[in-house]
Amino acid sequence: MDTPPASDAAESSRDAQPPSGRGALQRGLLAVAALAIVARSLHLLTILGTPLAEHHRTFQDSDMQAFDGWARQIAAGDLLGVTPYHPLTGWQLATAPAERWAEWYGRSPVFFKAPLYPYLVAALYWLFGSDLWPVALLQILASTISTVLVYRITLATFDSSAAFLAAVFYAVYAPAIHYDVVLLRGPWIVLVGLTSAWQLIRFRDQASPEKAAALGVTSGVALLLNEGSLGLPLGIVALFAAWLGISRRLARTLGAFLAGLLASFAPVFVRNLVVSAPVLQISVNTSIAMGVCNAADANPHFFDVPRPGLGPLMEASGGTLLGAARACLGSFHGDYPALVLFYLRKSLGLFIPYENPDNANFYYAALKSPLLALLPNYAVLLPLAIMGFVLAAPRWRLLLPLLPAAGSLLLSILLTLPLSRYRVTLAAFLFPLAGLAAARLARWTLERRFVAVAAALVALALSWPASRLVQERVVFQGRPPGHYLYRPVEFLLGSGIEAKAGRPDRAADELLQLAFWNPDRPVRRNALLGAAFYLGRAGRSAALRAVLGQISIEFRDDPLALMSAGDGYRDLLQDRDAARSLYRLAAAQQPDGPLADEIRKREQALP
Repeated sequence: MDTPPASDAAESSRDAQPPSGRGALQRGLLAVAALAIVARSLHLLTILGTPLAEHHRTFQDSDMQAFDGWARQIAAGDLLGVTPYHPLTGWQLATAPAERWAEWYGRSPVFFKAPLYPYLVAALYWLFGSDLWPVALLQILASTISTVLVYRITLATFDSSAAFLAAVFYAVYAPAIHYDVVLLRGPWIVLVGLTSAWQLIRFRDQASPEKAAALGVTSGVALLLNEGSLGLPLGIVALFAAWLGISRRLARTLGAFLAGLLASFAPVFVRNLVVSAPVLQISVNTSIAMGVCNAADANPHFFDVPRPGLGPLMEASGGTLLGAARACLGSFHGDYPALVLFYLRKSLGLFIPYENPDNANFYYAALKSPLLALLPNYAVLLPLAIMGFVLAAPRWRLLLPLLPAAGSLLLSILLTLPLSRYRVTLAAFLFPLAGLAAARLARWTLERRFVAVAAALVALALSWPASRLVQERVVFQGRPPGHYLYRPVEFLLGSGIEAKAGRPDRAADELLQLAFWNPDRPVRRNALLGAAFYLGRAGRSAALRAVLGQISIEFRDDPLALMSAGDGYRDLLQDRDAARSLYRLAAAQQPDGPLADEIRKREQALP
């Protein structure tokens, strides 16, 4: 078969190197792969002794726990999923009773989400048990392969300097390192997406039915891994048409592609037939995600449920994806400017440094593993990628192989939320551009083009305050950043895990960290009171007295906090004078009747 009509294919073949040059490139690539392994392994070793390693079992209502429960069911013997695994979260039950969700999900044993990842986890559970480390090690390997693919894609698109810098950047990219070692499917989504881009580069340079069939298999794997990957095969087909035109070659290519796609889907087709599930359906979760994230009353920045309108919307949708999409569109009542503004506000999450947590919180992980705080993050990546995009614009055709996977991920983010764990998969496709920008800056410096270097550095520097301004004014809406960066759930989980393990001092430290990082007043009060309880159990009297003193000063206008601090002096330190003083101070705040009675009763009970 002839090479497709892509004039940039020859231009992209810069990787032809003399043997000595190729040897140097191979050694550099091995060094970058080793760097990716070392960085991720150090992070994994750091968190294995912390509560983070238990979150897939303890974080209620998270996808981590859902994947864990599903994998356990498979490993226990339900290989075909005959018993429907359709877990209900607390926010779902607060929206509608379980019976209504069962009707919206359907009674047949359709997979809860795309099934490939839980089956992979189940295989590891069956072989090694349900500890986190086997999954994390395999995902580190997947991410290392992705590092190699970033290198190869950038080399084929730009040059060896850009390729090396892009791969180094990805190897030490802090958000990727964080998500590579938790029970989420992000590393595999990145691997499959980058594989499709590399396959498209090879197809562009020399088309063949075999390469088209391989792309079909990859597209099928992507759909089985992530139910939001429908844009990938559609984008690949569009590129086939653009490169080959309407011809017999296109027909043969599409036939091979479809054969590969069906081959990867064959096990699911057979399974669905055996268990009497709809043959083509691989997930019941898509309609819920659509309803939660795209109605007019949805929060464009944060996962904000339950909402009063969600139940009626799900009822109107009939539990189908198209029904939910129609109901979400109808919720705007024809106000199309509001609809456009909604998605523009949602897209801002792609331009700010904030790592929006949903399951695993990057900022909490960075407290446990300081390595993350030292490594480059999205605030470094995005400005470089934008600069690289500007530099690559004259040769935009070279970027076409990246578009199907990147466009599919972008669409899935806009139809859900710009969460950190979703954005990190899209970010993988920015590294070739960032590598180009870094290589160009290095070359300009060597060539003494200091005006160009200065202009680029000024533009990069200005992007930081601009993105922070959008983050603080639009997304955070003036609230202190710590309220969003350090949410309570991880600290409370950590405290509970440490207490259950018989380590009350470490349980107290978790809550003290929460009180230090989160500025929300009720959160700080409850964290300090909880820390006081665990400090008492740990016998750390001096630290306990300091915390109780802090509560009595900081919350001197809060009668409940003062009464609770008095209880701490009375029960944990046997300091009745300090307790009496705080009870009287609490009563002086003139609390409501029942609380005033309780304070009076406790003071009178003191000898």
